Amino acid sequence: MLLYAGLRFGYLSYLNSQVTKADEKAQELERSLSAEEKARLTDFYSRIANIKQLLSNRSFVTPLLGEIERYASSKVQLTKIAYQRDNGLVQVSGIASSMEDFSAQVSEWRKINNVENVSFTGVSVVPNTNLVQFDGTIAMKKK
Repeated sequence: MLLYAGLRFGYLSYLNSQVTKADEKAQELERSLSAEEKARLTDFYSRIANIKQLLSNRSFVTPLLGEIERYASSKVQLTKIAYQRDNGLVQVSGIASSMEDFSAQVSEWRKINNVENVSFTGVSVVPNTNLVQFDGTIAMKKK
């Protein structure tokens, strides 16, 4: 029982103080970055996150997915991308920084040569933010 009390109150207090210190360091780092550096860091992270998502998806069997990624804005993070070879559809899900960024992304995907249609079944603004979640389909032209 003493061991539990010691862990419960002593170790928990220690962990909470470590979390507080880490939060303070993160805030200090954020204050030290200029707006341009923050924008560049956000852009870099978005691109890395999109690449990671694509590489972890085992259905990366066609250059088409590379095209979808190449046309992806740094202000859009793809959370799901899956190619259905039997019907030529690519399912995409993600989060855009704003409705304007989402609209611009849709326009960019429509520019891809092999794309027949881009449609979205779920588009919603995340409460208390400008972020836009989306789920949709990119239909490829039949050969």
